[in-house]
Amino acid sequence: MTASESLQLYQLLFKLTNNETQAKSIVTEIERTVDTKFEKEEQRFVPKNEFEKIDFKIELLRQEMKTAISDLRGEMRGETNKLIVWLVATIFASITIAKYILH
Repeated sequence: MTASESLQLYQLLFKLTNNETQAKSIVTEIERTVDTKFEKEEQRFVPKNEFEKIDFKIELLRQEMKTAISDLRGEMRGETNKLIVWLVATIFASITIAKYILH
């Protein structure tokens, strides 16, 4: 809680109770409860530096994927070229065999 919030709460409680000690005690207890609750909830959150590490790892993974995809494309081009060569060779061989058989 901020100091102004604590003061406003104290003034309200003092008006209600007309007891300065009791109003201070209640405000102190509320502040302690809020601080405890905040500390418990704060532990559940991931620190900012952990997000930076995750972002860095994601970026490394992206770079690895780009490299792997590029390598795969190169391999696919090579395999496609081999298939085309075999297809053309098979066509020429088939034509040659057909001419030889038909004559």
